[in-house]
Amino acid sequence: NKSTRSQLALLWRAMMPSKIISKFWDPDHTKMAVVHVDTKTCAYFVEFYVNDKLLETRDFPCKSLYYVEDAAENYTMGLLDVSEAT
Repeated sequence: NKSTRSQLALLWRAMMPSKIISKFWDPDHTKMAVVHVDTKTCAYFVEFYVNDKLLETRDFPCKSLYYVEDAAENYTMGLLDVSEAT
């Protein structure tokens, strides 16, 4: 099911080495997006949070850092919908 897949994806991601590239917040500091680069594959991914709770980790294969950071900023500005994985 989707919940099990999400949990497995989070576990796999936790085992992979990554480096934080940037962080974005909304004005109230309730939403945060953290941009990472996977140090083995050089692929970017973003962790989306609300009230310090991780909602989703989204991979951006074959996308530029500019594209990924725009997505992170758009989330914090309310332009990108990220819903809680269930």
